[in-house]
Amino acid sequence: MPSPQKPPIAYDYVAFQQEQQQNPFPGSQLKNDLANLKKGIDETIDALADVRRSDGKLQNLSVTPDSLTPATLALITGEGATGPTGPTGPSGVGPTGPVGASGLAGPAGATGPTGVTGPTGPTGPTGATGGLTNGATYGASPSNTAAQNDTAFNAIDALGVAALGPIFLANGTYQTNKTAFQLLNTVFDGPGKVKMGGYGQAPVRSFLTTDPGDPSDARTEVFDGFTEKTTSQAYMFVGSAVGGTPGAIYRTLVGAAREFTVYDFAGGHNTNPGDHALGRTGAFEEGHRFYHGGQGDLVQRYLYGEVYSARAGATHFLANPAIAFENGGLAATGAATGAYLQHYEIVFNDNGLAVAVGAHISNYHRNNSGTALGQVWVHDRPQSGGTEYIDAAYTPAGLWKRGVDFTPTIFDASKAAISLKQSDRIYLNASSTADSLGIKWYGDVLGTIYLDYDGTSIRAMMGGNAIVAVATTGVTFTQPLVTTTINVGHATDTTITRVSAGVIAVEGNTVLTAATGQPLDSTLTALAAYNTNGILTQTAADTFVGRTLTGTAAELTVTNGNGVSGNPTISLPSTLTFTGKTVTGGTFNIDGLSVTSATSFSPAVIIYNTAVDANAGYALMKKGRGGAAVAVSDALGTFMFQGLDSTGTPVARNAAYLTAIVESVSAGAVAARFELVAGASIWAFKTNSNLDMPGDLLRGGTKLLGARNTGWGTPTATQSKITFADGGITTFTQVEQKLSAIINSLITHGIIGA
Repeated sequence: MPSPQKPPIAYDYVAFQQEQQQNPFPGSQLKNDLANLKKGIDETIDALADVRRSDGKLQNLSVTPDSLTPATLALITGEGATGPTGPTGPSGVGPTGPVGASGLAGPAGATGPTGVTGPTGPTGPTGATGGLTNGATYGASPSNTAAQNDTAFNAIDALGVAALGPIFLANGTYQTNKTAFQLLNTVFDGPGKVKMGGYGQAPVRSFLTTDPGDPSDARTEVFDGFTEKTTSQAYMFVGSAVGGTPGAIYRTLVGAAREFTVYDFAGGHNTNPGDHALGRTGAFEEGHRFYHGGQGDLVQRYLYGEVYSARAGATHFLANPAIAFENGGLAATGAATGAYLQHYEIVFNDNGLAVAVGAHISNYHRNNSGTALGQVWVHDRPQSGGTEYIDAAYTPAGLWKRGVDFTPTIFDASKAAISLKQSDRIYLNASSTADSLGIKWYGDVLGTIYLDYDGTSIRAMMGGNAIVAVATTGVTFTQPLVTTTINVGHATDTTITRVSAGVIAVEGNTVLTAATGQPLDSTLTALAAYNTNGILTQTAADTFVGRTLTGTAAELTVTNGNGVSGNPTISLPSTLTFTGKTVTGGTFNIDGLSVTSATSFSPAVIIYNTAVDANAGYALMKKGRGGAAVAVSDALGTFMFQGLDSTGTPVARNAAYLTAIVESVSAGAVAARFELVAGASIWAFKTNSNLDMPGDLLRGGTKLLGARNTGWGTPTATQSKITFADGGITTFTQVEQKLSAIINSLITHGIIGA
C-alpha cells in the first residue's frame, strides 16, 4: 500500500478563541480535522499491518534479499567479503536481461528522404512556449521514475537558468527525489507539476539566492533591472484616446485592465445559525501564502502610484485626475436578501508569541497646505449615500485598552481632538443588544444620558432634563451639587470642604453644621420674593416690608433713613429741645454742654438720686493726661460762675469760680485742694451760714487757722479792750483785763476752748 499521508490541520482554533469566541463553536471544522487525524492513524495502522504480525513479529515474506545490505546477506548465506575482481572469463550465453533505462538521445542523423505523408495523428502534448527550454530535451518526463528525472534535473541544474532560461515541463507529474533547495538554479514553467521529495510543487518555480540589485524607478526602464527569476513581468500603456466622456456619472474602463478575471462561483456551503457547528466554506478568487524566515520587511503586495498631470482649468480637486490603490464595488442582486457584503477581514494570530501588530498604518507627508481647489487631507471617510441610515461607522468589538486615543497626536492651534456640530450628542449609558448568534454589533439602545450643546449652553442631560448647564452667564444645577471639596478661585485660594455629614469648613474652619444650617422654608421663600428698598421688617409671619427711620424736629435728626443712598445717620440738632423729657441713669460724655433755662429761680440741672441709703448723687469731674497720671498743680475741675456784660456777652472777668488743684500724686491716691476765686470781691457767705473745714486754713501754704486748742478755762476777770498808749504805764489790772478779753474772744471764735 502507499505510504500513509500526514493529516493536515486546516482550521486555526487559537484564532477562533481569541477573535471569534462570541460565535458558535466551529464543530464542522473540528469534525473535519478529527476525520483527517483518523484517516492518518488508520493508514498508519494498515501500513504497520503490512510488515508486522499480531504477535509483534515481522510478516512472513516481508523481508527479501533485496531488502538487505550486501554485508547482511553475506552473513546469512555464509559468504565472506567480496574479494578482488578476478580475470574475465569466457563469455557465456545467458538469457536476455531486462531492458535498461533509456540513455540520452544521441546526435541526430542525416535527414533521409521525405516519405509519403501519412494520416494525421492525435494531438500531442503542448510543447514549450517560444523562449523556453523543453525539459524533455534533457530526459525529464512524467513517465520517468524519480531517479530518472533526478538525472535529467541534474543536467538542467548544472547549466543553470542563465544558460537555459525557464524550463518548460509538459502536462503531467514529474517525480524526483530532489528537494526544493536542490534546484535553486532552475526556473520551471508550463503545466507540468514537479513532485519534489514526495510533495507536489508549483508549475512555475523560481529560486533567488543572490541580491539582484534595485531596478530603475523609471516606468519605461524598470524591467532592465529584473533577473530571469522574476516569474511575471508585464508593461501596458493606455493612450489618451481610451476613456472618452462617460455616458453616466462614472464609467469603469474594464476593457483597459491589464489583468482581468471573471470568477463565477456557485459552490460552497452555509449552515443555518441554529446549527452553526456544521460551519461554512470560504473560497477565494486569488490566493497567496508567503513566509518570512529572514530579516527586514516582507510585503505580500507592493503598490506605487504616481499622478503626473492635471486637468487644465479645474476649479476643484475632484475635477483633477485621481489615483487609488483599490477601487471597486460589492452589491447584492436577485434573490440575495440577507447576503453579507464585506470589504476585507484579516486574522492576526500571535500563536502565543510576543509580537507587534499594526493593522492599518498610513504615512502622510503633507508639505503644502494650499486649498485653492478645495484640497483636503482626510485619513478615513466612510460615506453613506443611500436613503437609509448606516447603523454605525466604527464599532470595535472584543478586548481593547483604548477606544480612540489621541495622546500621541499633535493638533493645530484649534486643538480639535473631537469636533461635533451643534445639537450632536455624546451618549454615556448606551448598550448593545446581542443578535441570535450572541453578537453585539453596535449600540442600538442609547438611553437618555448624554452631553450636547444647544446653541446656548453645554448640557449634561438625564431623562430629558438638563442636570447641569454651562453657559457664558454661569453654571446652572437643577440637582444638588454633590462634592467633598470646592475650590473658589484656585486651589490655593479659598477651599470649601465637607468635614462630615452636615458639617462644612472653609479653609479648615468649621462654619456650618447640620445644627446651624438653615433648610429651605416659607420664610426663606418670602425673603427671596422681597424686593423693596429700605430696612427689612417682618410685619407678620413670612410677610416683609421696607421701613425708613425718621426723626423728630429739634430732638433727633436722621439722614438716609432707608439706607438706599448710604448708611443711616442719626444725630442731635444744633438746637435740642428736651421739653417734657427726662434723662434717667446711664453714663454719657458731653463736650461743651450748655443748659439754658428761662424760668425764674428754677433748677436748670437736677442730679436726683433715689437710692434707699444715706448716700446722695454727685457730679463727677475727671482729669487725665491722655491716659497718663495727673501732675501736681493740675486742675481737676472748675465750677465757674459768670454773668453777661453790658453788651450781653458772658465773660470770665470778675467771675467767681471754684477749682480743685492737685497737691500730690501717688499710687492709688491723688490729693487736691480747692481754690476759691471771687473776682474783684471777697467770698461772702449768707447770713447765719457756717464754714466747716476738717483741715487747716492756710495762706500761701502758711497755716493761718487749724484745729481748736483745748484746755482753756473761761476768764472771769473784767475784760478791757482799751488801747495801749505808747510810752504809757500799764498796770497789772489793765493787762489782766486785756488778756481776759483776748482769751474770751478766742474762745468765742472757737480757736481755743475748754
